[in-house]
Amino acid sequence: MTGSKRRRSVLSPDVIETESCEAVTFGLRDVSPRHVPARRVTIDSDGDLLLVVGEDSVIEDDDRDTHKPTTFKVCSKALSRASPVFKRLLYGGFAESRRSDTMEWVVRLPEDKPNAMQLLLDILHSRFDQVPDREDGSTRLQDIADLTVLTDKYGLASCLRPWARDWIAPLVTDFKAREDSPDLQRNRLGSPMDERLWIMWELGHRVEFERLTRELMWFTSLDADSYLVDTQSQPPRLVFERIMEPSGACEVITAGRLELITSLLQPFHQWVEYLMTDSPDDRHPDNKKDSMLGATIRSFKRHDFWPLPDAAIVTDSASALGKKLFNMCDCLYQNTSSGSFSKEMREMRDKTQAFLKKTELPIEIKSAQVRHLEAQAKKTGLGGR
Repeated sequence: MTGSKRRRSVLSPDVIETESCEAVTFGLRDVSPRHVPARRVTIDSDGDLLLVVGEDSVIEDDDRDTHKPTTFKVCSKALSRASPVFKRLLYGGFAESRRSDTMEWVVRLPEDKPNAMQLLLDILHSRFDQVPDREDGSTRLQDIADLTVLTDKYGLASCLRPWARDWIAPLVTDFKAREDSPDLQRNRLGSPMDERLWIMWELGHRVEFERLTRELMWFTSLDADSYLVDTQSQPPRLVFERIMEPSGACEVITAGRLELITSLLQPFHQWVEYLMTDSPDDRHPDNKKDSMLGATIRSFKRHDFWPLPDAAIVTDSASALGKKLFNMCDCLYQNTSSGSFSKEMREMRDKTQAFLKKTELPIEIKSAQVRHLEAQAKKTGLGGR
């Protein structure tokens, strides 16, 4: 099945008790007792809750920072007022709820990233001087992606309203610059498209969500197991392997990718069928068609395109396929003497190039996706985008 290889969280709280504190874990199974990590950050000096965020294992992912467990001293009421999820978690009678006034109240969140959680906690505790804005240049795409994973998990998208527009502005500008590029394959984004897609999903920016979805349709290939691969990442990586998948995204991307590949291959299938069909009304004499067919097949073989594949079995990205087809037509055109065959190849080459340059091809996302994006936009202030 085409899609993404991504492990989904299993929320199965376990209670851990030590001599010094009472700790509970939200989001991890088979947790063995361990000491609260030494690194502590005080968000609220009068706080009544310790959040132990992250796992003991070291995570090194591309150029990302190493994430080590961090204990945050926070106000449980500040969390419960802002987040319905935290309210149920801390005061809903679950294992995480406080059960004793004589012991420290500790809740473990091993699946969450400490850096992103610290930023979220600063926002929830009105420590706005600790929240970066666009002008200081310290907000990375990865930071925003990790933060929006948490706002989705805890129902806190509305808390990002003061910063959402500024944070995504560089991403929008980047895309506009790319669309003006004359290059056949356009410029690389320089960062994973699936992370950008997730950010737009959580913040509710429909225009950019659709544009990114379109980019993924163009630039995803398939691996041996038919999973989508982002060919623009360096190195290429599985789509949604390291970030949450917006609901229905893989299905939409896969369908759109197949449609693009079908559109690219269709003229070539039609050309071969024409050359192999006898018809007295042909615009080319039969002897000319035979020579054209021979030249076409030889060129296709040189470019590993014979027999001409069906769209469903193509593993290349639509962009890579289009460039191969363009080069094949150009080669035939350059190596063919003037005449009707040369003209046919030039026209097919130019049509392929024109198709590759289209950046605003129609895209249809699901109605449920539209409703989600509109609802998120109202929370974050990006409505009307």
